[in-house]
Amino acid sequence: MAWLKEHAGVRWLPAAHCVLFTDGRPSGRLGPNAPEELVLDRASLHRVRSVLGTVFEHFRLAGWAHPDDFGRVLAALSPAATVERTVGYDVDLTTGEIEALTRRQIEFTTEQLEVLEATSNQRRSLVLGAAGTGKTLLAQTRSRELARAGGAVGLIGQPRHLRRQLRESLQASGVCCGDAADVLADAFGAEAFAGRRDDELWITAVELAEAHGRPFDHLIVDEAQSQNPYLLGALEDLVRPGGTTLLFADPYQRDATGMWRPDGDYNTFWLTRNCRNALPIAKLVARISGAPSPRSGPDGRRPRAELLRAGRAPRGRPRRAGAAAGSAAGPARRADPQRTRPRAAAPGTAARRCAPGRPRGLRRGVSWLRGAGGGVRRRRVRQH
Repeated sequence: MAWLKEHAGVRWLPAAHCVLFTDGRPSGRLGPNAPEELVLDRASLHRVRSVLGTVFEHFRLAGWAHPDDFGRVLAALSPAATVERTVGYDVDLTTGEIEALTRRQIEFTTEQLEVLEATSNQRRSLVLGAAGTGKTLLAQTRSRELARAGGAVGLIGQPRHLRRQLRESLQASGVCCGDAADVLADAFGAEAFAGRRDDELWITAVELAEAHGRPFDHLIVDEAQSQNPYLLGALEDLVRPGGTTLLFADPYQRDATGMWRPDGDYNTFWLTRNCRNALPIAKLVARISGAPSPRSGPDGRRPRAELLRAGRAPRGRPRRAGAAAGSAAGPARRADPQRTRPRAAAPGTAARRCAPGRPRGLRRGVSWLRGAGGGVRRRRVRQH
């Protein structure tokens, strides 16, 4: 503070402090030096002006001594400097450029554009489609568009293996993104979940909406068929009057009939063009799963399907570990002279031994005969 007063040339500096948790929020009290007013989370950035006003009121700060003091302090805190480029900087810059280039190269199909247009003026919409038809891409695109227009947007149900990356990318665009617990924590604060179980999440959503109001102008749910039906209904309580609800779902992930539908009345739209696999593969998958066969898609080679019996490996592929171990043990067992030596048999009798590697019941074999004089001789015989 003394340094800032000296370099900015001000006598009075109305300063306050707070702590911001960018991913999550601690539950419970943090002690007398960290009251609730000074603990912020990422959702607070959506209402930064009112939140900072609360922080200043907590410290009961007076204004600036001179109208120009704020400009002097800001100039001292924001010096002009040049940062030398490093390899790490170039890598980060290249990654960002690749992501931006990828977005520019995405070309929506006519069907996808029609669905985006048709759902833009609907309060409750349901978009159905099999895997690979672009549901997740449309969900993210619509959420960014609504956030850029100034709406408060919640996007639920993104892929778990991309959860962190998508949260960082979409939250930078002003979208609350993640699973249902993530979005509720961003909207109401993580302390709301203290002592609650996951199976009571739908009750939590209803109680928080009743206690604190509805936080979103628009709610988008991806993979809606995987959500708890009670939770799916409770999430609509998070949408303000006049807002919109948009669900994306793959009904064939619930059963082969594709008859799954959420409760309530929705304007329903279908995506039928597969954009993930080549058309021959998409048709084969549709035949196996019972889903409708796609009519169009990128060309590709026709896949070959093999019907395998239990314990049998496909042609051109190694056997299972157990089978490989058994075949590897066979030559070693035959190479052991103690094991290959025939057992003694009664005079005039034969002890039949199959040829190495042949199952029992084949026609060719090896017999060992003990003669009357006690000698053992080997002969090859043909079994009938």
